[in-house]
Amino acid sequence: MVKVRNPAPPPISDDTRDLIIQRRQAIAADDKESYLTGHKQCVQVPGGERSTLLPINIGIFQGSCLGPMLYNIASIGAACYVPSEVNGSLVRMARYADDTQLVVSGPKERLPEIQTALEGVLDTLATYFLQNGMKINAAKTEMMVAGGRSALQAAERDPLPAMDWGLFKSEHMELYQLFLQTEAVYNCVSELGELGAVQFRDLNPNVNAFQRKFVNEVRRCDEMERKLKYFEREINKDEIPMLDTGESPEAPQPREMIDLEASFEKLENELKEVNGNSETLKKNYLELTELKHILLKAQHFFDEKETQHVQEGIQQSLVANDEVGRQGASGQLNFVAGVIKRERVHAFELMLWRACRGNVFLRQAEIEEPLEDPVSM
Repeated sequence: MVKVRNPAPPPISDDTRDLIIQRRQAIAADDKESYLTGHKQCVQVPGGERSTLLPINIGIFQGSCLGPMLYNIASIGAACYVPSEVNGSLVRMARYADDTQLVVSGPKERLPEIQTALEGVLDTLATYFLQNGMKINAAKTEMMVAGGRSALQAAERDPLPAMDWGLFKSEHMELYQLFLQTEAVYNCVSELGELGAVQFRDLNPNVNAFQRKFVNEVRRCDEMERKLKYFEREINKDEIPMLDTGESPEAPQPREMIDLEASFEKLENELKEVNGNSETLKKNYLELTELKHILLKAQHFFDEKETQHVQEGIQQSLVANDEVGRQGASGQLNFVAGVIKRERVHAFELMLWRACRGNVFLRQAEIEEPLEDPVSM
């Protein structure tokens, strides 16, 4: 459990109005002091009636843009009564405009204990605000739980000291200038990247991106990322399940990058070779399957014509047969068989009719078996 002060902390001052003015003067904001004096406000009901105008003796009038700033000034002391840890989990207090957030990180197994401890902290803060002329809006107070896929793992090396940074762009920031040796730059920048609390400024904005010092290293990283995305596409294409550990790996050392680059290059070449061989086999299989259907359909067509020719020959005389034979021998009849897509049959038939000037006999038969083209898959 969390240790809190009991009884609750006393108010900072008996007169909250004077306290706010005093703190605002400390930050050179006395030009807005007129917001606290010389103003009156009333309450208006839905019927249109208003109450008597009363002077503002605490805070500012409703709707003033100065309210969020005054709230942040008046609630500075509240952070002193927020514990830094709850059952071994870090606690941070973030204030934005007139909202306050308590952010706690911890395992879900300890959620009831953390919730009980936070309720005690909220009671202490409620007493603090009440004694300083403020009140927590219970209707807008809620607790949200954001779960993760896996629990946090302990770091193998000594963890860096906890830093008190916030979640908003309006948080206080400081500007530093770092001087590092070339050999230590990679490790230092990787550690800062793990923290995620640093923003770097470009001191050479006029330098072309291709003329920067580490552009080759960045290109190598981009190339490795491209290979990883290629591996991911191939894995998803074959519907192979991928294990998601939910962890973000640390930045590898430069010597490890060389090994990873060589491994990715080898795997990419092998995978491309396998895909090329597989595509070639599928194309050969498709061609042989089409040829099989062509032979079957053509054989069926010629068998029908031969049967029909024999039946007609029985009914005709020998003289007529000789004439038909001489006519068939003098003519030059050729045939072509192949496979074409269904949607192109009409255009193909029209082209043959125009090219042969109408002297063409076209017969088509559908292939019931679905054929997959490896190129268009």
